[in-house]
Amino acid sequence: MKKFFRSSFIICFIFSASHLSAKISTDTSELAECLRENTGKIENLEMEVKELKKLISILQKRLDEKDREDSKKKLEEEINKKSPDEIIKLSESYIKEGKGKAARELLDAFIQKNPKNIYCGMMLFYKGESFFYEKNYESAAIEYRNGYKTNPNGSKAAKTLYQLALCFEKLAKIEEAKKILKKIISDYPKKTEEIKLAKQKLQNLEMKK
Repeated sequence: MKKFFRSSFIICFIFSASHLSAKISTDTSELAECLRENTGKIENLEMEVKELKKLISILQKRLDEKDREDSKKKLEEEINKKSPDEIIKLSESYIKEGKGKAARELLDAFIQKNPKNIYCGMMLFYKGESFFYEKNYESAAIEYRNGYKTNPNGSKAAKTLYQLALCFEKLAKIEEAKKILKKIISDYPKKTEEIKLAKQKLQNLEMKK
């Protein structure tokens, strides 16, 4: 009798195990199918996201181009309405307000439209001022140099050279700074204020030896 029950138990256990194994196999197959479906959906979503990113990038570029065009038109309108002196005053106010980029855009717009205008040298001087105010002495030096070359006899020529000398001092180019200061003293005898400043600065630089 014991053998009978033992055999029955074993048969039941084997049947249950077989049934459980079949169920696990079925569940595993269903899970695998579900994973395949979800993987496909994820891949499709990733492709859609990539396409959306491309579209957003294209739209952003178009918006940026439109903004540049609008900004350019506004600058042209502003230049047409204002005299060179008014443009310089406006750029000065921008510089003092810490809006160097806006000042340069305004000055560049005038220079591009009027490349032979006598005021271009002064415009370049104020471009240099905008960079100097930002402590970008390399860029400031370039603009001061260009401003001086554009109009070496202009009202701002001596001042431009003095600012150029200050840039060289900031950039640790002391010998270049001293040459510029000596040039102010020798070439602009009527510019008493600039000569005074040049002599003082030259004396200070000589003392640093």
